[in-house]
Amino acid sequence: MKSTDGGDSWILSQAGANDFSSGADARRDLFTGWFFNANTGIVAGATQTGPTKTVIRKTTDGGVTFTNIDVNASAGSSVNNFYFINSTTGYLCGGTPNAKLYKTTDQGDTWTSIASAPANTYYSMHAFDENNILLGTSSRRIVRTTDGGTSWIIDTLFSAATNVQFLGMKFKDANTGYVIGNPNYFAYTTNAGLNWTASTHSSIRGQRAIEYDNGVVWTAGDYEYVYFSSNNGVNWDSVKFYDNSNVNQPSPFIIYALGVNGNDLSVGGQNGQLTLSNDGGVTWRNKNYTVHPNAPTYSSIYAESPTGNIWIGSNIIGETNFLYSSNGGTNWTTQPNGMSFAVYGMDFSSANTGYAYGGRATSGVGQMSKSTDGGMTWFALGLPAPLSTYQINTADFVNDVTGWAGGFAGPFSPALVSKTTDGGNTWNTQTLETSPNGSVISIQMIDENNGFLLGNSLYTTTNGGTNWLKTTNSYVLTTGWSNMFVLNKDVIYLNGAGTSGLKKIIRSLDGGATWTDITSNLAGAAGTTIFKTKWLNLKHGIVIGASGWLPKKRPAPRPPRLK
Repeated sequence: MKSTDGGDSWILSQAGANDFSSGADARRDLFTGWFFNANTGIVAGATQTGPTKTVIRKTTDGGVTFTNIDVNASAGSSVNNFYFINSTTGYLCGGTPNAKLYKTTDQGDTWTSIASAPANTYYSMHAFDENNILLGTSSRRIVRTTDGGTSWIIDTLFSAATNVQFLGMKFKDANTGYVIGNPNYFAYTTNAGLNWTASTHSSIRGQRAIEYDNGVVWTAGDYEYVYFSSNNGVNWDSVKFYDNSNVNQPSPFIIYALGVNGNDLSVGGQNGQLTLSNDGGVTWRNKNYTVHPNAPTYSSIYAESPTGNIWIGSNIIGETNFLYSSNGGTNWTTQPNGMSFAVYGMDFSSANTGYAYGGRATSGVGQMSKSTDGGMTWFALGLPAPLSTYQINTADFVNDVTGWAGGFAGPFSPALVSKTTDGGNTWNTQTLETSPNGSVISIQMIDENNGFLLGNSLYTTTNGGTNWLKTTNSYVLTTGWSNMFVLNKDVIYLNGAGTSGLKKIIRSLDGGATWTDITSNLAGAAGTTIFKTKWLNLKHGIVIGASGWLPKKRPAPRPPRLK
């Protein structure tokens, strides 16, 4: 991301290397970057998939576009750090064996391996010149050379913990420098890294970022504090950066990044935290405002068109609110949802009546809530056993009072389906043919009598669930499915990973009697599990899968008209 106004607003660029396994637009994580000026810089991180390569990405237009530069085209490893001694000559370090140490003399356009470096994964580095290089690795070790890599010296620094990874290194001049690590570690040298002295501050967490500015060394990694020293780490003080004035910032968690320039400070980290100060840390302002700071992850969404109403359910235990928008996501508020476990789905049977469902299998909890005023307020439904002890994965209501719910309590517990005919006040357990164990994944009813259920196999009913009959189709029985979509009584889609672990999607046009494999129509990502599909008709649909994979079904182009 790039800011041109001191961090008050940001522009996003897709800068990471390609992740071909997850779709054409997926990108790999970035771990490090080095910018020579406002327009030209390089970034790198996780290995490119597809063919596996060690790749950096370079921009010359201020981050608008990035191009690939192959560091090691035959095999890949992660890149963890850059360091440049001038505008053209620099180094990268990273994972062993294929990115441990490389050198460039043309601002990153080409790279040469320094293969003599010991076989370690390197996380941090500093180069005084082309001969004197220090590399930070694991187990409290700093690896250094004084002859450009012809020979190497391994120094093990003192620490009560033996597994310290040196994640950051910074020198203020030719002699005095600092190293930080995880678990919590700080050490300084006054003789260019020949000897190191450990020092500690009050944090109990690993330090992951370090900066030096105007006589002060700063470190970050703590959930709410950054630490600083004006005497090379002999003594420490701290500043609380968590923005107490903003109740809607993300919950405090690990910090990975730190920027210092005079009185201007910035810290960034987990859950999208980005907090800025322009007065040396006296006051702070958080730039990632969230309506729901205690729920950073979500497990369900329901959107109404054309009303613009959207409900999003958290998957955090103890969270009792929906995120709610009445204008298509432009503005958000929280809304009590009548539940206290993960919300796995919502279903509105009419404009006024809606149901939410979820729970947690490992806690033996199933929950449902109901709204009768268009989703403005929700109240908990009192569920009977065994439904109250099953994580409810799916529910489908054909009208305001008649619906079905299915759940999961563990792989060796009976698959559960229950039916209500009085709006959720009472529930009756129904029986699946062969009484299988495991999960009920999806229930989709056509009307009060006819419908489909997906569990360890596909089941159908023609009498409202009094009988759920297992399919006899061998193709369906021998393949594992993660979900289904029922377009109408005849058209059904099943999707999943298949028996060989490859993606799979099949379709029936006759209510499940026969099936056609349409997997070959999906481009790329041969090993991607398909989680869900949704279809407007036979030509228009959307598919989502693992790692952000999302292909889209488009109708075939029309042939040109003859004149």
